[in-house]
Amino acid sequence: AGESFALSALFSEIYLCNAIAEIPSRVISYPKSEILTALQTQPDLAISFLQNSCHKNHSLKTRLELYSINSARDRILQYLLTQVASGENNINFDRTYKDIASELGLSPETLYRNIAELEKEGIIHRTGRRIELITPET
Repeated sequence: AGESFALSALFSEIYLCNAIAEIPSRVISYPKSEILTALQTQPDLAISFLQNSCHKNHSLKTRLELYSINSARDRILQYLLTQVASGENNINFDRTYKDIASELGLSPETLYRNIAELEKEGIIHRTGRRIELITPET
């Protein structure tokens, strides 16, 4: 909800883009000229737009880095590390493990099996959609 896509079309004469709605959705389309005018005349909107674009670029970079990790276990562990807030060790997911598996390019079975192994190894503790990263005692 609230996501935008095909933003590059703002700066292209021709831009092809497809999207698939996985749930019933409503899509709003805005004329390119109106968006560009709003960005030029409303600095707060332009800053918000830029922040959103930077966040999406960072997320894409992180996802590409994760995809480059061949080991499913290591990919999952690195993903968990990217999801934990600074200074925290708990992650509360707002989506299903099936969705997370898809995001990581893994089958749900591979994700479930590796999560169970990480828990068995004492690296994480899991309760529903909450995962706690266990830090070794030093």
